[in-house]
Amino acid sequence: MNEHEVAEVARDVLRHHQLPDCPIEVLEEGVHMDGDWWFVPVRTAANLPRRYRYYEALNAAETELEERLGVSVLLVPAA
Repeated sequence: MNEHEVAEVARDVLRHHQLPDCPIEVLEEGVHMDGDWWFVPVRTAANLPRRYRYYEALNAAETELEERLGVSVLLVPAA
């Protein structure tokens, strides 16, 4: 599995976990593996009054990614 493949699966999974009016974008150029973990930078342009819901969505997506890919994935909020 390479960076592009991980980014594509992450995009697909995030489509199912996005909050209303809160699109989450995968920054493919920053996807990398470190040890046994895939790091996938993500960002949203939305101003979130309840930021904890954004982190809950990321956590749910990480769990699904790990189940689908069989590897550890961390969705990293980027600035």
